[in-house]
Amino acid sequence: MSVATRRPDQILKISDFYKPWPKQAIFHCMRAKHRLQVGGYGSAKSRALLMEAVFHCIEFPGSNSIILRKTMPDLKRTVIDKFDSDIPKSLYERGSQERGTFNKSDHIVYFPPVLVNDYDAETGALNMDPQTGEPKKVWKQSKLYFGAIERIADVGKYLSTEFVFIGFEELGEFPYLIYDAMEGRNRCTIPGSRPCMAGATNPMGIGWGWIKRVWKDHLPAHGMDPEKYDPNDYEFIHSTVDDNPILRKDKAYVASLEKSPLRDKIRWGNIETVSGQYFANWEASRHVLPREAFMFEAWQPVWVGWDYGFGHFAVMTFWTKALLKPRFEGEKPRIVNVTLKELVLQEKTPEQQTEALILTIPRTHDENGIETGYAWDIDSIHFSWERFNRTTSNRTVADEVGDILAAAGLPRPTRSNNDRVAGWTKMYSMLETDDWFLIEGQCTDVAEAIPLLVRGDGVTCSLEDVVKPKGVSLIDDCGDSLRYAVAGVLLDAADKPKEQLLREKLAGIKDPFTRQVVAYKDWNEQQAAERKGHGGGKIVPSWQRRLGH
Repeated sequence: MSVATRRPDQILKISDFYKPWPKQAIFHCMRAKHRLQVGGYGSAKSRALLMEAVFHCIEFPGSNSIILRKTMPDLKRTVIDKFDSDIPKSLYERGSQERGTFNKSDHIVYFPPVLVNDYDAETGALNMDPQTGEPKKVWKQSKLYFGAIERIADVGKYLSTEFVFIGFEELGEFPYLIYDAMEGRNRCTIPGSRPCMAGATNPMGIGWGWIKRVWKDHLPAHGMDPEKYDPNDYEFIHSTVDDNPILRKDKAYVASLEKSPLRDKIRWGNIETVSGQYFANWEASRHVLPREAFMFEAWQPVWVGWDYGFGHFAVMTFWTKALLKPRFEGEKPRIVNVTLKELVLQEKTPEQQTEALILTIPRTHDENGIETGYAWDIDSIHFSWERFNRTTSNRTVADEVGDILAAAGLPRPTRSNNDRVAGWTKMYSMLETDDWFLIEGQCTDVAEAIPLLVRGDGVTCSLEDVVKPKGVSLIDDCGDSLRYAVAGVLLDAADKPKEQLLREKLAGIKDPFTRQVVAYKDWNEQQAAERKGHGGGKIVPSWQRRLGH
């Protein structure tokens, strides 16, 4: 007798209609709290994720499960359509929401209620009927939700419900912030239940960076408490279309994957490669917000990243810290970094660029409309490092700019930190943790440039660096301006190169003799460390070596 012709009460378990393929079976048997299916297109990841959710609904009557994707149309095309085609209606359809049905307008599957033992919600103890002495029985109904989180604010729709299972279809579409917020709702008081989460994804998307870090590299995601991260809680299984016994026979489909420029990802599901877009975690809808999304304090200083240019573009970005207002229920206000404004110039002299910077700063006025000063407290200006180098004149471009700024009551420029890798990686982590935002309408060139910065190939340019293009490039100049501002102010001690830490340490020593002693001591320590690293040990003077000691 086929499943389709059975009576509803004859279908008792998923194995009546679902036979997992080998890689799917491994996924279902994983014991980690956080499981991941990662691989190429057509590897049947969605099927296993759906069945896992259905399993929890059947196994734990009265529980809630949910499968999420970025948009509802995409979820319908993959998971919901698969539910309609692969799950027999006799498993859930009883004609009404109370008895069991799939409400397609609310995107919720209501499973038929089941009569089960009644347990105390707080203690977990079995409730007994005082008259019969038998365990109390109650009707419990499981629900499977299909949801979409297109914007950060959408996560609030699901934070009032507890879910025993949370599945993310194409987890790579989501930042860690959303995964973390939903984890707070992954709980269930039903005895014997084991709340867990799972994802299915191709190795790409805005979230691939944190996913690879947590599941593959066994490192905490940016923004995660390192002390609470246990790599044993994360387990993944890799698959390709070759693991799908149906699609692997479709030669035309397999050929289409193999000829694609993205074949490394979509055909083979390569989880090692990190190439192309550097800031793959950038989302304009997420990282560019209106000014009203923040609370600004006048006392917060403003700093500037200035990539000087004459033949190419000169780009200045103005930064401050502000209080980010809650974007969804449960999110707490917090201090973040905000790029207030950009200024882009071309073929302007140092004097013209400096004057433009000064004019960009808003002013304060008294009750009579008379200008009283700067509305922004400019704390520091991080200027292109090479403009501090002397060429044919004793005066540098930095000197010329500094004199104009000082005459206007502004700080002289500071040599930018030129550790490219430290700057780029810090920017990446700030985007990852939603610690950096741009003001809508004020940073249009910068917002367009960020997603176009290209990661190195690991051969001609480090994988951790951004490729520097030849010729004039507004994209590169915007990136350098942002990097100067970040590296100049926001690098933690752990982010900064040793040379920068020493420079700051020496700058704080006023006595020239003491400063020289400290610098010489540091140099000696570096030399000793290098000798030790090459197999050397105790330093032996040359005259002792000649005597054979």
